[in-house]
Amino acid sequence: MTLRIFAALAIAGFSTCAVAADEGKYPDWTAQYARVGGAGGLDPSKPSGNGQQIPLNARMQAYFDSVEANRKAGGLVDNFSTSCVPLGMPRVMINYEIMDMMVTPAATYLWFTESNELRRIYTDGRNFPDPLVPSYLGTSIGEWKDTTGSGKFDTLEVETRGFVGPREYDSAGLPLDRDNQSVFNERFSVDPSKANVVNDVITTRDNGLTRPWTLTRQYRRAKKNNFSDTICALDTAYLILGDENYFISADGFLMPAKKGQKPPDLKYFSNAGK
Repeated sequence: MTLRIFAALAIAGFSTCAVAADEGKYPDWTAQYARVGGAGGLDPSKPSGNGQQIPLNARMQAYFDSVEANRKAGGLVDNFSTSCVPLGMPRVMINYEIMDMMVTPAATYLWFTESNELRRIYTDGRNFPDPLVPSYLGTSIGEWKDTTGSGKFDTLEVETRGFVGPREYDSAGLPLDRDNQSVFNERFSVDPSKANVVNDVITTRDNGLTRPWTLTRQYRRAKKNNFSDTICALDTAYLILGDENYFISADGFLMPAKKGQKPPDLKYFSNAGK
């Protein structure tokens, strides 16, 4: 209940009386959740990389082939989170650590511990703003549905659009189109056979795909709360300079990330090379 009150108060001008009046219509999903399945790819039922069977078009497949070649050589190209760039949609939905879900009539909040990203899914009847302010998570507009006629909501349908990038599907570097025109449709509901599991059916529409791509991620309600904090800037040992990834050694020196990698250009340092 504390999380729900906190989320409600975060909505400027929203009446707590309205929350009390409407609260009984909404499912009791406010809790912490751990992912079900692996974190290697967005689709937990398939292997990472090309094993995900994402319907990339020829242009994006060729690009991913170059990413894979870089990785095999020891590089880290297109794993932007290594230098604390937000995961964004849809990769954030892998839920690497813990996801807090907070349900209120006006919005449902998803907070991800690993990346410190907060999704706001607005359910107050608003439309997408014009113009959209692009972000890594995009703008999410949702609508609650009562699919059983019980008088209570059981399904949350969401559309998300309006992005900046670059973004990728997973740590393997499977890319979304750089035009950032992605549109994601999600359907959240409780798993029919597991009352403590919430399913998220995600459909991606992107100009880097030959057709829409649909998968299901699952999140299991945690048995006890896990209040942790991840500060990427303090923990990362990676650095991106231009198009190159480097390591930072334990003693604070720049190290190559792959065999034969050249050092960065030091032309703005007067004592470069001395």
